[in-house]
Amino acid sequence: MTRTRGIAIRAIVTSAITVCVLLVPTMGSAQSMMSAAPMASIDGDGYIIRVHTNNLVLIDLGQGDGVAVGDLFDIIAAEVLRHPLRDSVLAVTPKPVGAVQVKQVYPRMSLAMIIDLDAGEDPMLKPIMRVRDPERIDDLAKAMTRQVFRVASSGVSLRTAVIPGIYQMQIGETTKGRVLLGLEAATLIGGFAYRSSSNDWLDQYNALNKSNPESEFDRYFNEAQDRRSTSNRLFWVAGALHLYNWADVLWMGSAPRFASVDRPRTQVGMTFADHGQQPLLQLRHRF
Repeated sequence: MTRTRGIAIRAIVTSAITVCVLLVPTMGSAQSMMSAAPMASIDGDGYIIRVHTNNLVLIDLGQGDGVAVGDLFDIIAAEVLRHPLRDSVLAVTPKPVGAVQVKQVYPRMSLAMIIDLDAGEDPMLKPIMRVRDPERIDDLAKAMTRQVFRVASSGVSLRTAVIPGIYQMQIGETTKGRVLLGLEAATLIGGFAYRSSSNDWLDQYNALNKSNPESEFDRYFNEAQDRRSTSNRLFWVAGALHLYNWADVLWMGSAPRFASVDRPRTQVGMTFADHGQQPLLQLRHRF
């Protein structure tokens, strides 16, 4: 009887162990599927399928997808929210980490340029989503303008920024440069002119005799003081313009946010255009 009971207990224990062994991988697979399910929901209109040098990329959207030259796409990354105690995924939301602008369109793909990319981000195989928000489009337009100014200012010496407006005219911002230069010259000339006039009135005040009425003393003294105050204000304005000039120069000369991506070239040949007559990308057959 005792032997029969022992055999039954061993059979029950063996069955329980077998069930546990079979269930643990299944539960793990289910948990993995639950964790991976939110990740699969992060999708966009297309993907970046190849990264080249000079911030050029290929996307898997072309003429058949309604893509046109100049279209803007956000580069999307997954922002994962995990439970702090159980380390389980609670939510996965898309987060823009950069943007590209389409430069050339082909039947099934397009060539685009990275115009904005967070440091440390690799755009390869990242989903992209068409930009439709007007505020986002405006921000990207400003980023592209800053990029043009950075390229234009790469060969201009900072010594030209000593005189407000010269640096801006050298990099192509002619209107801003002329306005800064004109205002700086006007305030300095006006400041020195009023200071000279103030000194003249002060000299005449000092040359007055005691026989002159007191009203004459007051008139010359007040005129000298008023002109000196106006001169000081003009010099303050000139100094403020000089500070604005340096802030403008240093802001435009700041390092771009592009993450450098150095990839080897593949069978796709890159050719740059000088006047827009040659394509940015040429497909060549290798035999």
